[in-house]
Formats: sequence, C-alpha cells, structure tokens
Amino acid sequence: MAIAEITAVLSGIKIAKDMVKGLASLDSDIAIKSKSSELLSVIVDLQEHILSMQSKYSELLQSENDLKKKLVEIESWNKEKSNYELTEISPSVFVFSSKECGDSSSPSHWLCANCYHDDHKSILQFNYSSGVGSHYICHKCKSEICVHAKEYLSSHREDFGPRSGGGTNGWMAR
Repeated sequence: MAIAEITAVLSGIKIAKDMVKGLASLDSDIAIKSKSSELLSVIVDLQEHILSMQSKYSELLQSENDLKKKLVEIESWNKEKSNYELTEISPSVFVFSSKECGDSSSPSHWLCANCYHDDHKSILQFNYSSGVGSHYICHKCKSEICVHAKEYLSSHREDFGPRSGGGTNGWMAR
C-alpha cells in the first residue's frame, strides 16, 4: 500500500474527529447542517481511499499467491530434473535420459533436450525405423531425432569426424 494513501486515510480520520468535536459546540441548526455536510464529504473521501487500499491489498495478495505457485513449480521441476542426465545417444544427438534408480517404477526413457531446457518434460516417442536408424519424435515441440544404426554409422564413419566419439574409446566401442 502506498504511504500517501495511508496518510490520506489517517488525515481524513483526524479531520472527521475534529469536525464531530466541533459539531457539539455549534449553536444554530444551519451551522450544524453545514458542518454535517462537510463531515459527510470527508467520510465519503475516506471510504474511497479505504476501498482503493483494499483493492490494492487484494492485488498484492493475488500476486503473492501467484509467486508462491510459481516457486512451487520451479522447485518441483528442479527436483524432477535431478532424475535425468544429458546423454549422447548417437553422434551429436543428445537427450536427457532417466537415471537408473533401484526404487523407480518408471521405465527407462528419454526426454527431448529442447523441451527440457524450456522446463517441460516431454518423453521422446518412437516414430519409425529406416535404413539409417530409429527415429523418435517429441510431440510437444515436434522435433525429431535419429538414433543411427551401427551398420549405417560403420559405412558413414567419415561423415561424423573425430568429434563423433568413434575409435576405441568412443560410443561405438561400448
């Protein structure tokens, strides 16, 4: 709440109190009616300030609740992310694979790396097989990956170069 609004409400209350005290000392009906009219105006102003403060307070409460929900979502996602690790499943093809947990009832699976970085859990689904390998698709972002068949990789080894993980310590040696 703004300091100015609180000050205005307190000031209005003081003015109203002073006016009520002044009413008691007035002698004529005309003076009483005049001061009563002024008092009513001050009370209406006070009411408007209080309603404005209530509205802003309500907005602040809603904002606080939204932030708390967002925090819970972030904490939940961070906990969920700890169950996955970045894995190169084929040369230059990366996914987040589920870590092996002895107590997990969830089958081993891969998450789309694009969606993972956007804080979404999207399991890659098998789409089809070809001579090149097995193709998987993310139904959320529509990206597709190919896990190359070993036969394809053996005949196209030069296409992947030294970065591909080939050789005696590479992924094909595993």
